[in-house]
Amino acid sequence: MSGFMFFIFFVTLIAFIVYWRKKANARKNAGDNYKDDPVYQKISKTKRIIGAVCIVSLLLGFGMSGNSSSTKSDSTKSAQVTEKAEKSPEEIAAEKAKQEAKKQEEMTKEITTGWDTATQKDDDHKNIKKALELIKKYPDYIPNQPGEPLNTQQAMQKPWDFYGKVVTITGTIYNIQHYPPDHAARKFIGQECFNAMIRTNDGVYVSVDVVGNGNGIQNNAQVSLKGYVIGLTDLQNMKYGGKSDGLSFVGQQ
Repeated sequence: MSGFMFFIFFVTLIAFIVYWRKKANARKNAGDNYKDDPVYQKISKTKRIIGAVCIVSLLLGFGMSGNSSSTKSDSTKSAQVTEKAEKSPEEIAAEKAKQEAKKQEEMTKEITTGWDTATQKDDDHKNIKKALELIKKYPDYIPNQPGEPLNTQQAMQKPWDFYGKVVTITGTIYNIQHYPPDHAARKFIGQECFNAMIRTNDGVYVSVDVVGNGNGIQNNAQVSLKGYVIGLTDLQNMKYGGKSDGLSFVGQQ
């Protein structure tokens, strides 16, 4: 309807301009007594009527356009409110479950990908950095995982097969060294850490970096730790000299 009013406005505007020129010509032709001239009076009257219609149609056009927009907006808001109100508890629960599943999927992808598999040994410290980042971002992940016992012989051959998996190593712990307060790893993780050696029950030596307090752990105690394998490492043979390969592991208390 507002479009029709604007159409009338444009038509009457053109007519108003035409009659404005006609009125000027009629006044010129009638001379000084133009006010008493019938032709001038008729054209002047017609011009006033057209002008009035032009103004009224313009105002009605704007008014109807505003009401139409308001009505559409109200209808949209009403539809949105109705849609929200119509969601059942089951639908709301399903949406929440879907969002939670998406978060779990993203977390699993972040944990299981992005490890450095270019070499066996973590000489560039890329894997230890990733492990610490994961523990910092997901502090409850490792404690809540079952942590299957690590097959140390397979891990020695192909450590990358275990990257991103929470596993458990069991053995005798010794040479416990607590990180000082200004150690880079301790400052990054925001809590106490310590390094130690573990000799597993099948004779594999593992260098472990553990996030957590090791004050209650005694040297030569039997322990089980959950965490991530991050590659192989060079271990110094204190008894016979030389070096041999061992596992490198980041755990969490």
